[in-house]
Amino acid sequence: GTYTFVIKATDANKVAATKSYTVKITQTAISGTFTATGVVKAKYNSAVTVSGGTASYTWTKASGTIPAGLKLTYSGAKATLSGTPTKAGSYTFSLKVTDKNGVAATKSYTVKITQTAISGTFANGVVKAKYTSTITVGGGTASYTWTKASGTLPAGLKLTYSGAKATLSGTPTKAGNYTFSLKVTDKNGVAATKSYTVKITQTAISGTFTATGIVKAKYNSTVTVGGGTAGYTWTKASGTLPAGLKLTYSGAKATLSGTPTKAGSYTFTIEVKDKNGVVATKKFTVKITEAKSATKSQPDVATARPEESPTSQTADKTLAEAVTAPISVKSALPGGGTGSVNLPATLSVFSEDIVEAYDGKDSDLVRVRENTPVRFIVSNWGTKVSSQVVYVDDKPAEGIRISDEGMFTLPSEFVRGDFKVCVKSQSESETLESEELFIIAE
Repeated sequence: GTYTFVIKATDANKVAATKSYTVKITQTAISGTFTATGVVKAKYNSAVTVSGGTASYTWTKASGTIPAGLKLTYSGAKATLSGTPTKAGSYTFSLKVTDKNGVAATKSYTVKITQTAISGTFANGVVKAKYTSTITVGGGTASYTWTKASGTLPAGLKLTYSGAKATLSGTPTKAGNYTFSLKVTDKNGVAATKSYTVKITQTAISGTFTATGIVKAKYNSTVTVGGGTAGYTWTKASGTLPAGLKLTYSGAKATLSGTPTKAGSYTFTIEVKDKNGVVATKKFTVKITEAKSATKSQPDVATARPEESPTSQTADKTLAEAVTAPISVKSALPGGGTGSVNLPATLSVFSEDIVEAYDGKDSDLVRVRENTPVRFIVSNWGTKVSSQVVYVDDKPAEGIRISDEGMFTLPSEFVRGDFKVCVKSQSESETLESEELFIIAE
């Protein structure tokens, strides 16, 4: 420690003098630190020394492991770590030194040995879009020698090397996944190899228009560009759109929308060109159908008059007509008399996810792809209603809203396994229930 004190002296005549002193007492201690990093196959030499204490000194490695290829040597007040590292890693060890009077000091060190390694990765690219991407050497000793060790570069690109950098650049000409490896060797002959996969994409139309629509039921479906370079130019290349529908374009999207006016199967092709002139085309087929009869699944009406048969009066009514016109049938009612019977609403599936549909005796059976949203439409009830609720497996499906056009979508989380769907509604006097649709999701 450092000690400060004052001495006072007084002579025979009582004349006094004072003086202050500081005495510093030291003990054996190790000062300095070894160079924190080294490189495989690169010469290493670093030393620490004793401060304080009384010579002579005795050194020992107290604990831990020194880097492979290095050794400790001692000379008087100095300890030296030197040699040529042979293996990368982080090495921790401690040294102890004891002076002539037996006073000891210990200190811990960590030395990290690195070796030549390639860091970073090459980016993906797009056909006909300029490309440049660079990787570097981490560790190792300059100078560096690069080579392509294996594989194939993307068509249109080349590798160039400058010091610790390797650059892949050019203009890709062909889409695909390209795998190759690079090797770099440093000044001391230490080599590193790394493999890369670069994906080159090109303009492509992804998604498909909803495969089915219904006459007089609103239709809206969108496809997008995947890959390519914005901005995009769209055109209808060939074919015929469904009557009543039109194509509109906005950036990377093409939308087919409107209200179909004529049933039929319509096939057409659209084309998109990206900023670099790369073109993609895709063919679509959209089938427009007439809606099912609004009398499907109507309840039996006892002793209906032949001339006023519900089937004969409503067989030609389409779904769109049912949405806009209340339906009632005059017939004989149980117990005598005549009156109006509200027809139950039909429930239809229209979605590109339909795999197959079957006409059952009492209801529809529809097969769809699992985990995909499925769209439905419910026809008019034939009377004014105040609420409509979707039921899945006899339980209300919370958060499902039926639009003013009678349309709703079951999200993908509902579409699993076998289940049934119906819609219940409340009129002024009674609860109405649509037909049940049985769905197989697989």
